[in-house]
Amino acid sequence: MRLRWESRCRSVYRAAVLEARIQWQISTAVLKTLLGIGLGYGQTQTEIATLEFVDFVDADGNPVNFKTHTGEMRIDRLRHKTGVIGRWWVPPELVPIICEVVARTTRDVKKNPHELAILGNAGNNQPRFSELSNI
Repeated sequence: MRLRWESRCRSVYRAAVLEARIQWQISTAVLKTLLGIGLGYGQTQTEIATLEFVDFVDADGNPVNFKTHTGEMRIDRLRHKTGVIGRWWVPPELVPIICEVVARTTRDVKKNPHELAILGNAGNNQPRFSELSNI
């Protein structure tokens, strides 16, 4: 019985990985950013929506210039769910995609007073997967 259960788990896992790979290939840069941060680091929608520009730092801990950055990147921030400081390394494949998305986010303090890195279509601080799917 246990072998059948293990076999079923492996096939479900393979299907989930295949589905994620297909979704990645057909996704826009915004959705790749959300998938990478959400799946890669276990960040919830609220945590992604509250990421600020200063949360993205280079290897030396300096804030990233999203228009010119090409090196290593990590996310340093206080985790909202647990209140624990977190530090997440960003894989090199995801760095240019995040930079592309965040570079387009307005820095106008009237439109983005909290300096959030990813805004929804309506300019609010809650990007939702459904509203970002047309980007």
